[in-house]
Amino acid sequence: MGLNPTKANHLERGSWGETLAREHLLANGYVFLVQNLRLGKSEIDLVLLQDATVVWAEVKTRTAEVADPQELLTKRKWEVMQEAADQWMHQHYPNHNLRFDLIVITGTEEHHILTHYPGAFSPD
Repeated sequence: MGLNPTKANHLERGSWGETLAREHLLANGYVFLVQNLRLGKSEIDLVLLQDATVVWAEVKTRTAEVADPQELLTKRKWEVMQEAADQWMHQHYPNHNLRFDLIVITGTEEHHILTHYPGAFSPD
C-alpha cells in the first residue's frame, strides 16, 4: 500500500517550503539549531538562533495568497507549541529570549513569494 499521491505531494511541498525558509533565514544571519523538532504533541518546523533570541518558526506553504496569515495556525496548535517551547527553552536555552515567527510561502517552486513575520505570535 503506497502513499496517497495528494498527501505525498503535500508533504513534498511542505518539505520544500521548510528548506526554502531555512535557507532564507541562514542567508539573513540566523544560526540553524533544529528542523522538525517533535516534543510530545507538538512539532515545530524550524528552530534557529538570532543573537540571544531562540526563534521558533512555523512555515506554511500555500499555492495561493492567504488573506490573514496568522489564521494559518490554530489556537490549539499555538497553545501546544507554546507549552513545548517553554519546556525546551528551560532545558536548552534558559537564558535566551524566545520569539515565535511565521513564514508563509505562496506560489510554486518556479515562482514564489516568501514572507517572514517575526514575532507573529506572542505568548501574551
